[in-house]
Amino acid sequence: MKNHAFLIIAHAYPELLEDIVNLLMASNHYFFINIDKKNKEIWFTDAISRLQKSKNVFFIEPVRVNHGGFSQVSATLKLLEEAYKSSEKMDYFHLISGQDYPCVSNTDLDAKFECEEKSYMHFDSPEEIIEWRKQKYPSRVNYFNFTDLHIPFLPYKILKLFNGGLNRVAKIYKRKSILTIYAGWQWFSWHRKVVEYVLTFVNDNPLYVGRFKNTKLVDELFFHTMLYDKAEELNIEKYNALRYIEWYPKREAETLPVILDEREYDDIVSSAVIFCRKIHPSISIKLIDLLRKKLF
Repeated sequence: MKNHAFLIIAHAYPELLEDIVNLLMASNHYFFINIDKKNKEIWFTDAISRLQKSKNVFFIEPVRVNHGGFSQVSATLKLLEEAYKSSEKMDYFHLISGQDYPCVSNTDLDAKFECEEKSYMHFDSPEEIIEWRKQKYPSRVNYFNFTDLHIPFLPYKILKLFNGGLNRVAKIYKRKSILTIYAGWQWFSWHRKVVEYVLTFVNDNPLYVGRFKNTKLVDELFFHTMLYDKAEELNIEKYNALRYIEWYPKREAETLPVILDEREYDDIVSSAVIFCRKIHPSISIKLIDLLRKKLF
């Protein structure tokens, strides 16, 4: 049976994180977790204490993750590195957040990957690429962005205001464009050979990595630009991340992607995905109940 590494980037809701890990727990399932370094209080919760004692659960040295910062890529790379060098050889690597809920049983998840070496991630469509290279992608990478700047003695809210002002000033200087840029969803399920390629590429191409530092929302561009031309060689299915994420809601929504609830249940089940996001411990409680009934 293949070994699966679940790479989890979490910043809140420790009880939900514990629930997700417990649902996925199996002898061939391993968990590598980054708890946002900013949220130190999470470490003192009963849920995290129980997870720390769980078999196959490993917490990495915390990375400070800022929404929209390169730190999201840094956290992903660190999780990949830790899982890749594990004493147990990992065959598949699944990047999820602490708000991604399982949609299939462990038996079905294992069966899905047991007889294939395919990887899954979602790229923007060719039509979207043509349109979004005009403005959306350049606005993220053609100017310096200092979201990840950390000054220890400044309170978080003041630091956020300071960074915002610095980012506005930084727009005076335009950086050299990245012509062949691609993007998509952050979350993926990769076979080991993709992870090997990514870690080797990052190690051998410091200029590539450096070009994406101090930019904005590059968690959706960094790996996609690296892998687009290698997708066929690495057997990556480019338009299927095996995740249900609702960017185009059929109902009114305050945030995007939509915080899912029971109204999305039928669409989730019919989508043949392994995870759905975003899940909220209270807003999504009825959906969680429905998914648990399906799993058991």
